[in-house]
Amino acid sequence: MNAKQLDVISIDVTGKWLIEASAGTGKTYNITALFLRLLIERSEISPDGILVVTFTNAAAAELKDRIRSRLVDARDAFDQKRHAAIEDPVIKNLHGHYSALADSGKVSLVEICSRLDEAIALSDSLSVYTIHGFCKRILSKYAFETGARFDTETDSDIRPSMLIAQDFWRRKSAEYESDKLFLAWLADEKVGPELFAPLDVHLQTVRSGNVLFDNHPDTLPELEQILLNAKNLFDAEKIGAKLYDAHARKIFNGNKLRIGRIEKALSSVKNIVESFTIDHTNFSGLVANIRDEYSCSIGMEFLAERLATKKKAADIPSDDFFDAWQGVIDAANILDKQFRNRLNGLKLEFLTLLDVELEKVRTGSNALSYDDMIITVRNALKSADTKYSERLARCIRSEWPAAMIDEFQDTDPLQYDIFSTVYDNDRFPCPLFLIGDPKQS
Repeated sequence: MNAKQLDVISIDVTGKWLIEASAGTGKTYNITALFLRLLIERSEISPDGILVVTFTNAAAAELKDRIRSRLVDARDAFDQKRHAAIEDPVIKNLHGHYSALADSGKVSLVEICSRLDEAIALSDSLSVYTIHGFCKRILSKYAFETGARFDTETDSDIRPSMLIAQDFWRRKSAEYESDKLFLAWLADEKVGPELFAPLDVHLQTVRSGNVLFDNHPDTLPELEQILLNAKNLFDAEKIGAKLYDAHARKIFNGNKLRIGRIEKALSSVKNIVESFTIDHTNFSGLVANIRDEYSCSIGMEFLAERLATKKKAADIPSDDFFDAWQGVIDAANILDKQFRNRLNGLKLEFLTLLDVELEKVRTGSNALSYDDMIITVRNALKSADTKYSERLARCIRSEWPAAMIDEFQDTDPLQYDIFSTVYDNDRFPCPLFLIGDPKQS
């Protein structure tokens, strides 16, 4: 794709356009300019037939106000009785173009002015929605095509995915009750229902068979035995004496391993080995503590990197504990990686369960959460029963033959499916503008 500088005055208001626009670049100005051009240049489209979708109620309200203000400015410019000065470059260009056409009898400025007056009168009912407001309107107006119940209620407080996540997490916590180390790691990572519930946005990716998370079988090291071996070799006084002596003889690079770091490292390692017990009762945070920057300072690899290369090997402090503790660090790193793989497996398991359970919730209740509204509309448009899915897409295109999607970088796969299916520009010549800031995605 070849990127071009946006010229809102000359851009062709047909087909599909992806417009990169970040804060402070005149994004709202350009959206209202495109709305104005569509209204004037595409006379077959009614004022409420231009769909504008954004992602907050506040943004929707602001866009409505800004569009109305732009319409008033344009009306005043085209109204020959008002003789208003034209400062807006977009309006000035449109006025000049259509005035020339009017002089040749091809268009009527009076009709354009009347069209703008109509749009101003309808400004409160312009089709500027949040994504949820848009889906809610579709479900209420096209209940038959979407398969929604006619008495469907919408409730922003309902989030079935959270209820399902809470139940899933209760069951999984019970299953892992005997695996204290993994449970401690999950607690340190703050894993709970709040992590799983938002995964519902990835349902379509999972349905399509795409791999969402790397998930490999556990190959967990015997951290308990490795740590117990290090504990038996740990003599804080002896090890400290060796490290302090090496530091005093400048065996270490003083800039890389200062005396204060040695003191903190000894304290950190001492706390770990002395609090470790075979019954796992003090395992909470163990992996994170082992991987702490100070604990790692007594690992053999860490020490070796900070040795002065000009020194003889005989001058380097040695102790069986240094190698044993490096083994503990390596095991902790492997555990952390494998626990993340195990967590990915839980995410995939939850998504599979969620897909089934959400369908049960939707079919057994007349209340839809905001997320359910998006899912229901998307599923209706992607239904294998093309008789209904194509009719729904046709109805939406008929009501809104042009669309602008603001904050497009925040559009998830479900939302993208809705707009790409309705406004399939390879099949239907509908103007579609996708506007957003990829740096914020």
